[in-house]
Amino acid sequence: MKKTVFIVILIGVYSQIFSQNMDDYEKNYYCMVGYTHPQRVVESNNNWELLNKLIGGKTLSELNAKEIKYPKKHLDILQMLNLVEERGDKYYPKVCIFNEEKTKKIREETYNYALKIISEINKDYKTLKKILLNQGFEGNTYTIFFSYVMDDLVWDELEKLNYKTIRELTPDNPFWSGNVWFIYPKRNFSCGTNKMSHDGYTANVNWSYDSGVSFNKYKNLSLMIDEYKLNRKITNKSNKDILMNYGLCKTDGSVNFPIIKNDENDDINNISNKIAKTITDFLIKEIDFSSIMSQYNINSKTETVVILYHEIMWDILDILEKDNKIKKPKAFLEPDNCKKTDFKDLFFLIEM
Repeated sequence: MKKTVFIVILIGVYSQIFSQNMDDYEKNYYCMVGYTHPQRVVESNNNWELLNKLIGGKTLSELNAKEIKYPKKHLDILQMLNLVEERGDKYYPKVCIFNEEKTKKIREETYNYALKIISEINKDYKTLKKILLNQGFEGNTYTIFFSYVMDDLVWDELEKLNYKTIRELTPDNPFWSGNVWFIYPKRNFSCGTNKMSHDGYTANVNWSYDSGVSFNKYKNLSLMIDEYKLNRKITNKSNKDILMNYGLCKTDGSVNFPIIKNDENDDINNISNKIAKTITDFLIKEIDFSSIMSQYNINSKTETVVILYHEIMWDILDILEKDNKIKKPKAFLEPDNCKKTDFKDLFFLIEM
């Protein structure tokens, strides 16, 4: 029996307006969700204010002296949901909140790391661009480099080396698992990757809240994968019409996006893995995560890796874009002027 699995990683900026200027922060929820999404908890009642007041540690008497109106049960709930911890007689937030001063300082560091990484991957990055150009997928360069190389393969490498938090729900931690952090100010742009796995293939969508086009017809992606496996083209007229509307299919039924085979004979896969390994090697050999963890009061080394690498990813993209070495897809760059067919530049398929 065929199964379709949806994986959504929530990373980025939420548009709702909350109190205490929370909407000014970039909100990052990098987690697997069980019974409760931490967003619901952090962004309800006055929990955001409470977490801010706990920075540096506060006793109950110190907290009460701040004249924060909160029922004790709110603090207990935050502790039960692994958002607050009690050490001695003090309570501390278990989510990282970076103010403007800390953000400026850490981004100065990550920018310099990004410059060094770019110099090391420059040759292979040019090769990746050339391969995509030769295959007719130059428009997918941004998506492949971000969603496949940096937001997939590098994380996998870090996971293998135990440098990344494993997002796994357990009986002792059934609500959510992963990392939550807030950083001010927001970056001008951020994106993420949504995945849908079906019958030996994984569909990948590069998404952003700034995107001018989105796709929610996931059933049609499953049908597309079924047909592609059988015929190496799309023959069902109704499904073909829908996919053509989003630029994913040509009139003859052939697909119009990169398909990456997860083996050593695939050119895109080979060069992507080479770039990912170079990035990973730099991260683990050139960055003292323990020092950064201590300097910025981050809860663990693995959480430090997650937070720091996210910043480095955006820096790499910003620097490449500034140097005209990469260009955002039109759906991101000109959201008001893009067409549905521009969705094809945000999409690729991995054949396992």
